[in-house]
Parts: sequence; structure tokens; C-alpha cells
Amino acid sequence: MLAEAAATQLPWFAGALSRPAFARLLRTSAALACAYSLRHVITAPARAQFARAIGLPVLAALQCHPRAQREPLRFDPPVDCFNRHSITAAGLAIALRATSGAAQRQWLQLRLPCQCAQDAAQWSLQDTAARTALDLIGDAFLLLDARRTPC
Repeated sequence: MLAEAAATQLPWFAGALSRPAFARLLRTSAALACAYSLRHVITAPARAQFARAIGLPVLAALQCHPRAQREPLRFDPPVDCFNRHSITAAGLAIALRATSGAAQRQWLQLRLPCQCAQDAAQWSLQDTAARTALDLIGDAFLLLDARRTPC
């Protein structure tokens, strides 16, 4: 009964995903939001550290994405792109900005550990349009789907 209620309350980008896949989608959307800054990660050790710490698609795919040519979203405080928890929380902040209903926000927060939801609250992203946040999630979804990488 509770699972059925959750399925009807979740936004399109979260409903069919397992929790690990959902977290990966959030990390990818946050990485895309910071892709402009990630263009400066060029050394092999830094690339390896990013891949180990974050567990995202190849960094080159993020750096070559059209979003890497745009200014990044303004996160205050800045997102630590080499910290899995920080980038997941930033992705949750983007997802919360993209959703319109309080029930949807609550279900999104319940899909991740409590600490992640609490840390996502530090970024309200009021300067970011909901459409921009939704586009970021859509781009991340397409990037992950194109690669067909397992969680």
C-alpha cells in the first residue's frame, strides 16, 4: 500500500528507479550543474579520484557535454565535486527545486539517507528556475541512459 502511494507521488524521473539508480541520477545532475568547473580536472590522478569517489560516468562525457560550456549553478556553499555525499546532496537540492509539490519533495527526501536530505537543505537554489533544474535532471537521465551503466 505504501509503495503504491509512493509510486503515484514521485516525479517522473524518480518513480521507476531503484534507490541506488536514483542517487546516481542525482550525482550526475549535480556533476552536470558543475560541469563548467569540472573542465579543469585534467590530470590522470584527479580523473581517477573523481571516478572512485563519485562513481559516475566517464568524466570526459561530463566535460564534453554542452552544459560544460555554460556557467555552473551557484551553490553557496560550493559543492565538493570529489565528495560522494556532498554531490548527492547537491543533486537532491536540484531535484527538490525541480519538483512542485510538497508531497513529491517529501518522497524524494525519503529515498535517501536522512543526513543527505538535511545537507541538501543548505542549498535552496532560489536563483535557479525550476525549469532549469528539471532540464538538468533530464540531461543527466539521458546521459545515464545513453551509457546504460549499472548502479
